[in-house]
Amino acid sequence: MDHAACASEWDGDGSRLAIGGHSAGGNLSAAVCLLNLQKGSELPIAYQILDYPPLDLDTDPADKPSFEEAIPVDMARMFNAMYFDNATDARNPLASPVLASSSQLTGLPPALIITAGRDSLAAEAARYAEMLRESGVPVTYRDYPGEAHGFTHNGTPAHAEEAWQLMAEQLKQTFAQA
Repeated sequence: MDHAACASEWDGDGSRLAIGGHSAGGNLSAAVCLLNLQKGSELPIAYQILDYPPLDLDTDPADKPSFEEAIPVDMARMFNAMYFDNATDARNPLASPVLASSSQLTGLPPALIITAGRDSLAAEAARYAEMLRESGVPVTYRDYPGEAHGFTHNGTPAHAEEAWQLMAEQLKQTFAQA
């Protein structure tokens, strides 16, 4: 696929792409980056943004940190079950990126990982940020300790604004580079 030609249809630059998402979108973004690397980096992904992502679908939600504001365990189990047909699939790094080996992470694009401290998913995202760093991937990590899952959409306005600004700044820096 000629990414430059496709992007030029929309006055874009297809030579460098960014991918990102909130919650499940963050999981899918991490998986796309892992799969892209497995396929020889067919897509020119220059940056990834993972905002309060679920990155460990293998661990039962009941075994994750619990907060009053967190996604209820039954609902989290239902969300996880939507990703795979059987428990074995949950151990695939494309479903649970925290289960990737260092060699599967080396060469991934730089990442911004944002967590909400009162989210049952924060620990796994923080762990993934550290795994990426240990694999030589540049990572910007920011935790918002008093916030819950989804805070960029319905949390403390000042924290949400700060997180959105951080995302914008990271993208500006990425695409300002020659």
